[in-house]
Amino acid sequence: MISSVLLDSSRVLAGWLLLYGILPLIIRRPGLAWPERIAAGFIESTILMQATVMILGDWRLCYPGTLAVAYAAWLSIRVIDQRVFHNLFRGEGLRGGFGAEGWPRELVEMWTVLDHDRRGFLNRLRFPSLGMIDRWIAVGAAGMLILAARFPIGNVRFLTDESYSRALSLQLLTHNSGWDRNGSVALLAPIVFLTGVGAVAAARWSGPILSTLLVLAAGYCGWTITRKRSVAIAAMLLSEVWLWWSSGGLMSEPGALDYSSLFWLLALASLRGRMIWVASAAVTALSINFHFPAPVWPLFVVAMFGIVVGRLIDATTPRLREGLIAASMIGLLLLGFVEAPAAAQDGPQQYEASARAVERLAREFPRRSWLLISAQQEVPLLYDRGWHAELADAIRTISLEDAVRPGFVLPYDVPDVFMLVEKRPLPQQLVGVPADADSAVFAYSTQAGRQSLQFQAARLAEAYSANHKGSRIYYEDQDITVYHFHRE
Repeated sequence: MISSVLLDSSRVLAGWLLLYGILPLIIRRPGLAWPERIAAGFIESTILMQATVMILGDWRLCYPGTLAVAYAAWLSIRVIDQRVFHNLFRGEGLRGGFGAEGWPRELVEMWTVLDHDRRGFLNRLRFPSLGMIDRWIAVGAAGMLILAARFPIGNVRFLTDESYSRALSLQLLTHNSGWDRNGSVALLAPIVFLTGVGAVAAARWSGPILSTLLVLAAGYCGWTITRKRSVAIAAMLLSEVWLWWSSGGLMSEPGALDYSSLFWLLALASLRGRMIWVASAAVTALSINFHFPAPVWPLFVVAMFGIVVGRLIDATTPRLREGLIAASMIGLLLLGFVEAPAAAQDGPQQYEASARAVERLAREFPRRSWLLISAQQEVPLLYDRGWHAELADAIRTISLEDAVRPGFVLPYDVPDVFMLVEKRPLPQQLVGVPADADSAVFAYSTQAGRQSLQFQAARLAEAYSANHKGSRIYYEDQDITVYHFHRE
């Protein structure tokens, strides 16, 4: 379990770094500092993938090959020096260069430019020597990543209904299975194809990465205004504390508003740069959420407050400055030992044991050879690994009288059927049910409906097990029971 967690998280992180961080650095950007080169490359590569994936996803053509061609074409055009195209299409090139002297001379000049670019690629990727504050910025980013990854390291389930919806949306997108446009998952599709991880793992581990990017964007805002790294690290530290406090200690599952906030922050930070970066970041943000998100303002205010704190740090002696930064980093890392209340409890959308049971089923049984009858939260976890039937539909379809007949066969064309029943139904916050709500809302989202559904499911499963051979309890604890109905 631990090895798979480390492998998936490392692959997702490597995918983000490669696609949106490292490869765009080989583009020639003369006159820009390293922070600006990284930010510009991130903005350009993300708007390319965002637009490409959303268009191809609508056409059900979102395949690894199509995305690879689009990315490679963009990178090639941006990397090759514009002098190549100038030489190719100038008057002596195409308009009269078919003579014996025109083309050879042009080809020699083009090769000279390309060879110079080839030898300059590695130089563009070479970072300058890092100072003390630069190292602390890297430590702060790594600390944020570790803080945000605490929950997914030890848990399989998600905490919010939006996270389950996003994971399922990413599954549909990467399998070209009738995807409803969702801009908050478009950037994750290339990560799935490049790294080979599942869509659920990509969604799970991209959450901590996004939280880290939010912190870095806040620091970048402070840096673009003052060009001081002490301001950047102050803005980063303050934004980390803000995100930790506002999320109740859980920063692992940012939603669409947070994804949009990242690009609005970059748009605001790029106002002192080129307008094409501002427009690109804003378009990406609007494609994720067609409104200006409220969460961006606290982060921007925190970044501006970091200017004051950073200048106060600059006014101190070098020894005191280093001590203040080190103490702040240690205090930040100590937050990792404070367990978030939401993580200490089970739920709220799914029992952790339920999510782990689905993972175990996927490992032990052949792909698409089994079916799980359960609530809707298990759908993203088993998509394309097994089949799923809604628990409420099964209760309506299969009567208790049918279940007790030895000759009755479950209406599912698979050899292994599982039914997940909650012995202690998860507490639900919804009290009233809207008049236009369907039965699933009452069955899954109200306490009375969920208790009634789980009681009927347990009674049905026990009745079927008592009258059919090949039935057994696959897993049981104090919260759930997973029944296994095997058919020869």
